[in-house]
Amino acid sequence: MARYNKEQLIRFEQNIIDRYHNNELPFLFHLCGGNEEQLINIFNQVEDGDWVLATHRNHYHAYLHGIPPHEVEKKVAHGRSMFIYDKKRKFFSSAIVGGVPGIAAGIALALKRQNSTNKVWCFVGDGCEDTGHFAEAVRYVDGWNLPCKFVVEDNDLSIMAAKKDRWGDAHTPQWPQCVQRYHYTLPFPHARTKDFCDLSVTNKIKKTDEEYFPLIPEKVLPEPTIGDVEGLSYSAAITKAMTDMDNDNSIFLGYNLGGKFGNAMGTLSGVRNEN
Repeated sequence: MARYNKEQLIRFEQNIIDRYHNNELPFLFHLCGGNEEQLINIFNQVEDGDWVLATHRNHYHAYLHGIPPHEVEKKVAHGRSMFIYDKKRKFFSSAIVGGVPGIAAGIALALKRQNSTNKVWCFVGDGCEDTGHFAEAVRYVDGWNLPCKFVVEDNDLSIMAAKKDRWGDAHTPQWPQCVQRYHYTLPFPHARTKDFCDLSVTNKIKKTDEEYFPLIPEKVLPEPTIGDVEGLSYSAAITKAMTDMDNDNSIFLGYNLGGKFGNAMGTLSGVRNEN
């Protein structure tokens, strides 16, 4: 369900803009705007327990899916605007173009195998729509009838390049029913605002890298053991490893898996696979 109205969403983003103009935000961020009504309509269909995956422009999605505005603002201030993540609320985003569709398909496959009533909502821009990552994820979700909806947020821009500039015409691809689209006009530049902050002030209040990004304690990994694979060929060792993993209900996704000839020249024969 959508947790806020249009005026509230705009006000949340204005708080971020005000802090930027006050030289308090030293990191890159991407503002949302112009798509409040469309997202509210979509999030009124999103149930508690559903997964939401988004791109680098993710503030509205985070608000609407239940991440408190002050938490989003804090993440922006600490350099995490482009990859907001909240496991408890089942929210994930990535700054990598095409980085979320495959993950969305995997989560949807897991939900289906668990007989869950929840689904995945994967938001992408029309620039991501140009990638093979998106096409493959859509085909997989459609072919296996997985509980996943891809939402193309089409502002006719990939950074600053329109479809016609990218492809020679403004043709919009046609996708299966697991993909929906809405069009909107972004009122902001690709990143930040038109007015750049005063770096001479921002750099004085900026914390150290270690304060923003504390180092993760180094883990001591166990020494590898050869065990009962000593003397096996590479293909035999791979087959054994995948067979052992299969006992844990692992899922293998990859090229040339599945079907009569999809066992990698015999090395994967006997291993359960799902294409």
